[in-house]
Amino acid sequence: MSYSKITLYVKSVRTVTGVYDVRPVTSVDDVMQRAQGIDRGVSSPFRGRTPYAVRKPRREYVLPEDQQKTVEAVERIARAYGLEVEVLDVARENVLRRMLQEERERIKTFPTLAASSEQRLEGEIAEEQVKFLFSKIAERTRKKYV
Repeated sequence: MSYSKITLYVKSVRTVTGVYDVRPVTSVDDVMQRAQGIDRGVSSPFRGRTPYAVRKPRREYVLPEDQQKTVEAVERIARAYGLEVEVLDVARENVLRRMLQEERERIKTFPTLAASSEQRLEGEIAEEQVKFLFSKIAERTRKKYV
């Protein structure tokens, strides 16, 4: 069990991952009939026009490849040392919650691995750096709680 808070801050990018079709609603009758499971395929006969399908982009949050590799490596190394790591995506985080966390305001480089306020790895994080940091944390935790 981990007694030290270890957080890995990453920042995903919202990108287009595909498209989907949307048929626009043209009248109140269409809304009611769709709710009842009836699909006429045309708009109200009084309008004289047929709705058309609109293609909209599907957007999702995706981690850049370098950050994804860092997340995988940090989680693997943390399991080996018996530590728990919280991965926090600041792009998906609630804005109000983000403003309340002063530590996140100081983070400008991603990914950032923060074990405590004085122990932090930023930018391109090598596995050796993570192993060294986690070994210090595991040793300190054993001394403190054994």
